[in-house]
Amino acid sequence: QHLGKVYYWLGLFPDALACYGKVIQLNPMVASSHAEMGMTYWATGDWRNAYLAYKQAAALAPENLDYISKCDNAKSIMELEKGVTDIGRKDNPGLHADIRRKLADMFMQEGKKWNENLHEFPSKRLIACTLYRNAIAVLREICATQDDWRQLGEAYLAVAAMEGITDDLEKAVEAFEKVSIIENPQTIDIEHCMALGRHLNMNSRDHEIHFYNLLLKFIKDNPMECKDMGTALMEEKRYE
Repeated sequence: QHLGKVYYWLGLFPDALACYGKVIQLNPMVASSHAEMGMTYWATGDWRNAYLAYKQAAALAPENLDYISKCDNAKSIMELEKGVTDIGRKDNPGLHADIRRKLADMFMQEGKKWNENLHEFPSKRLIACTLYRNAIAVLREICATQDDWRQLGEAYLAVAAMEGITDDLEKAVEAFEKVSIIENPQTIDIEHCMALGRHLNMNSRDHEIHFYNLLLKFIKDNPMECKDMGTALMEEKRYE
């Protein structure tokens, strides 16, 4: 079981699953073994097996609210994914989009949970990124409202902060630009994007500079916003 945890922390999920399988085979009545198996299935995006493992853990330890909560979450994601598959976009486009939005919300909520205290163990970053990218995949199919685009931008920004990929930064800005176009075609609402952008913890200063250059491109026609942004950047000593 300890070896399984080490594999899990390192992001070696198949090895972790093999270890937990052996632990459960030796003693199937330990709730924590099933929970750790569920946690590993969760990390791989296997919601059905995550649900079954957490369900068994909750049955063995009914007083453990964390097992029950994770079991419910895995079941919700599993059912929403099934709903997306069963209800075709052409058959009922409205319901299809609503189910996708609920699924994206679940991925975003779980991504934010895993995004906290990333230093605890290496695989947290991998799991959080996977959840955010799941949300991105779902949202890109249905983006129509300002909330859709805003959430898509937040997901891209979260991934960019963890992985430092410039393309994700560009897509985040494009998504926030869509929010502005929908809300008011005459303005670029960049405030939310700026607030997150200033707090990005990028490994490369070049990525930070590129990100701010992208923002400048979108607000160049608004002198007051440019002035406020310049002041903020000078305070942070990012530019002279």
